[in-house]
Amino acid sequence: MATSVAPTIPVRTPVSKVAGSGSDSLVLRISQDYYAADAQYTVSVDGVQIGGTFTASALRSSGQSDTLTLKGNWAAGSHKVSVKFLNDAWGGTAATDRNLYLDGATYNGQVVPNATASLWSAGAAVFSYTEAAPATPVPVSLSAGSGSDILVLKVSQDAFQGSAQYTVKVDGVQIGGIFTASALHSSGQSDTLTLKGNWAAGTHAVTVTFTNDYAVSGQGDRNLFVEGATYNGTSVSGAAAEFWTGGSKNFAITDTATTQPPSPEPPPPSGGGTAPAGAIILKPGASIQSAVNAAPDGATFWLEAGEYRMQSVTPKSGQTFLGADGAVLNGSRLLTGFTQDGDDWMIGGQTQEGPRSGAPALSGRDRAGYPDAVFLDGKPLQPVDTRAEVVPGKFYFDYAADRIYIGDNPAGHKVEAAVTQLAFGGAAQNVTLENLVVEKYASPVQHGAVGGRGGVRNWTIDDVDFRLNYGLGVKLGDGSDLLNSRVVQNGQMGAGGSGTGIVVDRTEFARNSEWSGIDPRWEGGGFKFAFTDGLIVRNSYSHDNYGNGMWTDINNVNTLYEGNRIENNAMGGIHHELSYEAVIRNNTIVGNGAQRDTWLLGAGIQIENSQGVEAYGNTVDNRGGGAGISLIYQDRTSDQAAFNAPRPYNTINNNIHDNHVYGPAENGAVANYNASVLWNGNNRFDGNDYHLPDPSARVFAYNGGMHSFDQLRAVSPWEDNGSAVLL
Repeated sequence: MATSVAPTIPVRTPVSKVAGSGSDSLVLRISQDYYAADAQYTVSVDGVQIGGTFTASALRSSGQSDTLTLKGNWAAGSHKVSVKFLNDAWGGTAATDRNLYLDGATYNGQVVPNATASLWSAGAAVFSYTEAAPATPVPVSLSAGSGSDILVLKVSQDAFQGSAQYTVKVDGVQIGGIFTASALHSSGQSDTLTLKGNWAAGTHAVTVTFTNDYAVSGQGDRNLFVEGATYNGTSVSGAAAEFWTGGSKNFAITDTATTQPPSPEPPPPSGGGTAPAGAIILKPGASIQSAVNAAPDGATFWLEAGEYRMQSVTPKSGQTFLGADGAVLNGSRLLTGFTQDGDDWMIGGQTQEGPRSGAPALSGRDRAGYPDAVFLDGKPLQPVDTRAEVVPGKFYFDYAADRIYIGDNPAGHKVEAAVTQLAFGGAAQNVTLENLVVEKYASPVQHGAVGGRGGVRNWTIDDVDFRLNYGLGVKLGDGSDLLNSRVVQNGQMGAGGSGTGIVVDRTEFARNSEWSGIDPRWEGGGFKFAFTDGLIVRNSYSHDNYGNGMWTDINNVNTLYEGNRIENNAMGGIHHELSYEAVIRNNTIVGNGAQRDTWLLGAGIQIENSQGVEAYGNTVDNRGGGAGISLIYQDRTSDQAAFNAPRPYNTINNNIHDNHVYGPAENGAVANYNASVLWNGNNRFDGNDYHLPDPSARVFAYNGGMHSFDQLRAVSPWEDNGSAVLL
């Protein structure tokens, strides 16, 4: 008769491990039941995984435990810890069963209650600990300088692991030292900074520089805010600024050199004016599409102030949609009737499920490409894959049960769920949208809340705010104009499109690609246009986008970038890629590419596998960013076939001249494929002036090497008429 043999358990001794960094310490004690292999697990705090996959060693039967120390800088308040058992196994008996045990925890030396668990199967054990709140900062009054003129700044901050610090210069001269903000932006209060001087008659440039930006994903973000300013008792227009990343922002003051009081500013507009004669008047709650269906081609509609929720409009040719100030098309459903379920709040009946995309996700982000966003007081919550990961600031959509779980108490807050995919679209031409807000639409990846997948043709979009839409705010097609508009905080990207004769003028693109979880290197930032002919982008402002500021990629020809300001974008400034003839002139490009600063990527102007580009008259300041101006050639032969390229994607015939470049980063050209195409391709740098902290530094890339400016002129035909001077 056969007899069973107990499995052999190898010798295991307790181990100590450390992961993460920061001043706070969360210590877990872990043990296991061994079977065939050691138990493995991960640990997340507030949904953010700390370290990689850990392997248990200490055996539960020995009465000993491993020690896992997790380091971090966690903000005040409650934090949720999830220990996830990954590799459960069972061989049919108690002796052949792999299990994981959480034997206890401490936080900063204090025992954490309820931090024990037996994980008999794969899944997560969850407990919470609390970080005590620091003393609340109070507003302070600071002063510097001397003289009869008085410049007063109102300043606040988001404090995180220390307070925001900043400097102030007038006409390039620093006043005082480094100032430390105290008042919290969330409190609605401000510090008062009084700067004195004797400034001459005329206009003077004021520069505020945020010097110590700091953020930890999922934990906190240090930011600086200039709430406003006065000069000699008169309010200064344009002084307000938000610093979400380190860097400088400018405004102007004017000294009149007179004792007469300044002329009063003109009164504000009268609130959107009145409907033009013959317009069809619509009020919130009315069906816009029903009115469109009943009206002829060319009709004009006037939308009174208020919210028009979950409306999708297919206009007829030539129709015009004008908004009174405060007319908002909102693609979300207002969520009310939450019930508390454990530590979370739940609402049912949520049947929306928009088209999903396989777009690549950023590390640590779940459900990138799911357009079913949720907003709390106008801020997008972050989706997670399981209910166990729900903490304040995050949500879980249980699609099978039609339920949404959030980690924030909704009492006293506005909670909305994006439902409707399209605000305006369709095949009609010569449509006008003016003075509207389009927000919180569940536009899928690569779809615009206006324009859908294919874009709109021969539309005029003037003075429209696109914000908090999941995919793109707007997608343009042939002959369409985007004018005087603001494209802000959209999920995947601000705008995009394809076609002939598209114009973008006097439009702002800001803080797009921050919250969808989609990797902006795939497609993100202020905008990206493809397959265009004659695209014009002028007099526009693209800043603080998590991606490129302005991007033309794939078969764009005859492109013009002119008179734009591109500032503090994470991946780069102007990026012309897999494309053809373009003129890039008279743009101001500052502080771009800080998160793409490798090789010559993340440049202020980056011309990649493109030809026939002329770039001149630009000011490129790469201090705090990536490269300055770069030409790049890589192996993109597979893309030529995929995109039916009319000519090879060669980096040739590019002329970079008479630009002004500031900072220590690299400029020049690099190749990692068939480099002779680049070096024999009639590419030229000449007449550019470089302002360098060290003019002898080897920051010029040419023919596989890095050279100083003098060396570059010696080994290449470049920069015979250029200069390098001390910054």
